[in-house]
Amino acid sequence: MKTKLYTKVNILLLLNALFLLSGCAFHVNHETALLENSTKAAVSEAASKTDTAESLKAQNSFSPFISNSTEEQYKVNGTIYLSSKRTLTMLEATNDTEITIKGKLEKVEGDIQLLYKDSDGKITVLADSQESTEESVPIDTILRAKAGTGEIYFAGVSSIYKFDLAFGLSEAVRYYMHNDDSTVSVPPNFEIEMEMTENYDDTQPFINERLFYATDNIDTLEFNFVFQMRGESGLLEIADNSTNEVLWSKSWDGTVTNTAFAAQLKDLQKDKEYVIRFIGTDIKYVNIFAASESSFIKERTRPLNQTTEEKNT
Repeated sequence: MKTKLYTKVNILLLLNALFLLSGCAFHVNHETALLENSTKAAVSEAASKTDTAESLKAQNSFSPFISNSTEEQYKVNGTIYLSSKRTLTMLEATNDTEITIKGKLEKVEGDIQLLYKDSDGKITVLADSQESTEESVPIDTILRAKAGTGEIYFAGVSSIYKFDLAFGLSEAVRYYMHNDDSTVSVPPNFEIEMEMTENYDDTQPFINERLFYATDNIDTLEFNFVFQMRGESGLLEIADNSTNEVLWSKSWDGTVTNTAFAAQLKDLQKDKEYVIRFIGTDIKYVNIFAASESSFIKERTRPLNQTTEEKNT
């Protein structure tokens, strides 16, 4: 819900109109009227924010939720509006392992706990606001994660907290973030990054390609992309590398700031080779990150026909 805030001119015009219509013939103290209306507007805005907060708590939701990862950490930050319990992330450990968790929770209202439930159902308290006398709850702990699937979640009643957390990454653990449409893991099961500058190629247009193949037949494959570009034009496509049939494509002109989108491919065949291809003109900089949750695709460093020829020589 958005509250309309009147400007000084709008308030004066509104007051003059009201007094003219009512036939009042006395002097109006505009400063007092403005102060009263400004106070009403502030109260209305505060009430709107309260209504929004209560609505978000009823939905048990994050607003906002931001995540990113480095080679060593999975980072999440935002605000949680909590009515009962809300999953922050699922994690899957290939074996018993230790995970470093650092960050903080900042109180807006209520009390909150950050908890971990392992694959056997055992619950570990990672943070508890009731154990802190400060508005900010610091977190610097080591989680002993059990092999299998576990859950890290918030628990509380009518609580609002800002959070800024970093979870350690290793080969033994993978984090899964859920939303209404999909599940995204960190690190993803498959990822490719393509980065190009103006020194990449002086031909016009230039082409950059990365290859992948399917280890089994796949009915539907989804790629999640993050794309940015500075240049004249760019075309991103996914194609069958043997027939050059284009399975999906998207194009841009001019500067493109970080934008995220998904691409769906249908009926990929086992052992067949596919290509992610970028074609650009007057490119100053391009970065393309592609990730998939499928465990049935692998990157190939050289074309299959080239590899076959080399084997036959």
